Amino acid sequence: MKQLEKFFDIETQYDKKHKLNTCNKKVPSEYLTSIEKGCSLERLEEMMHKKFDVFKYKTQITIHGLFPELSTNRVGGYVNLTQNKNKSIGVRYTAIDHEKKTRLYNLLSKISDWHITENSCQYYINKMEALPSDCINNREKILEIVRKYEAEAKQIDKSLFVGNVSCYIARGLCRNYMCLDANICCFYEKNFYKLFENLSGMTWEEGQKKYETIKAEEKRKHDEFETRWKKEREERKAKEAEEEKKREEIINKFVSENPAPEGYSKHENYQPQAGDNVCRLYFDKYEKKLMWVELTCKKYFGKVKEKPIEKDFDDYWCKPILTSWVYVKTA
Repeated sequence: MKQLEKFFDIETQYDKKHKLNTCNKKVPSEYLTSIEKGCSLERLEEMMHKKFDVFKYKTQITIHGLFPELSTNRVGGYVNLTQNKNKSIGVRYTAIDHEKKTRLYNLLSKISDWHITENSCQYYINKMEALPSDCINNREKILEIVRKYEAEAKQIDKSLFVGNVSCYIARGLCRNYMCLDANICCFYEKNFYKLFENLSGMTWEEGQKKYETIKAEEKRKHDEFETRWKKEREERKAKEAEEEKKREEIINKFVSENPAPEGYSKHENYQPQAGDNVCRLYFDKYEKKLMWVELTCKKYFGKVKEKPIEKDFDDYWCKPILTSWVYVKTA
């Protein structure tokens, strides 16, 4: 959605950019493998302890050191890794703590009103509220929602993660929305439970209990749907089988009372060839009756096509009956 107006954006502090590679130490291959798979904040700190320089910028983290060429640049389904000319590695936040954020976001979206947004540039949770159609002329209503979101944003403990919390108006397909984004770039595993409790407004035990209740209800509905669908499928199959049985009885009765024209013999699973004359059962939808139709087989563009011999044949109302057999004119 297109952002129209921003009301606040509370950011953590980021490092100043460095054009030169500040570390000429060769990075072990196992670190590169870890980064390519998606690195955690803990792994980055381990690198720092090994005297590799790690800088946190607004859109990515840059790891300074001498890296070999990257073999991949996708984490979480998006392009997240880049190698700079000075051999340092730029890691977008969508690749950092992806697994941790997925666990946290999935849990929050299940038990609260947080929603997940993931694209090639960002991976965050957000809330939104539809604005009234007269919002342009109703500034007080807008500010009322802003104050509500601002109060909620102040309750978010920003010491538990790296990122930002912002509030803005965005244009949707049919209306405008007030949005509150919590962009969690990375966080420590040790803060997982605290961050969950802070964002959900409930204890970990309460959250787990609510999650299990929701999952149990979803399973009940799923099992109920599966049972109903299975029953309907069996009933549909029984009905189709009964209709097919009646259809065969009607066809057999017609064939026994109205034999195919003289000179034709019945062939099972026969594939007509060019030059054949065949006879098939047709149904006249207008007069609602079965009838025999003689056809000639000719090859058009490499395929054998059947065409009624009768020139004035009405193929609009008369349609062929699909059977496993066909009557073929004997030589």
